[in-house]
Order: sequence, then structure tokens, then C-alpha cells
Amino acid sequence: MVESEKPVFYCDVCRANTTDVSPKYKLHLFVKDDTGSCQLMLLDTVAKTIIGEKAETLWDGSYAEIEDPNILPIPIKNCV
Repeated sequence: MVESEKPVFYCDVCRANTTDVSPKYKLHLFVKDDTGSCQLMLLDTVAKTIIGEKAETLWDGSYAEIEDPNILPIPIKNCV
């Protein structure tokens, strides 16, 4: 895929392919304290409240970065 080309995504609601998408949060957390531990998944609305910025704001336009969980924007690193 050429860097300027947008990948095609499938929309379950529309039941159609689209290139018009916007980033959303899906953060996986491992939380631990003296009583035990648990795993949480924060979706867009809750994650946005905790991070303090929209996912769109942190996105630099690179689809590859979205897929790499090892690359974290500064506002997310600051929460760790």
C-alpha cells in the first residue's frame, strides 16, 4: 500500500467498506493493588476522560502507528 492511500475498513453498521474512519480509544489496563489485580478495557468515552484528549488529537495520520501497541503518545505515557 502506498503511504498516501487509505486502507479500507468494513463498517458493521452500514454493512459496507469505507475509508472514512476516525481513531477511537481502546486501552487495555492491568491494575494491581495490595488486594489483588484485574484487567480492564477502556473504550473511547471513558479513556478520553482519563487521558484528557481525544484519540483524534493524538493521531498523526499513520495507520501503522495505530496498530503498534508499543508506540504510545506522551499523554498516555504520562498516565502510567
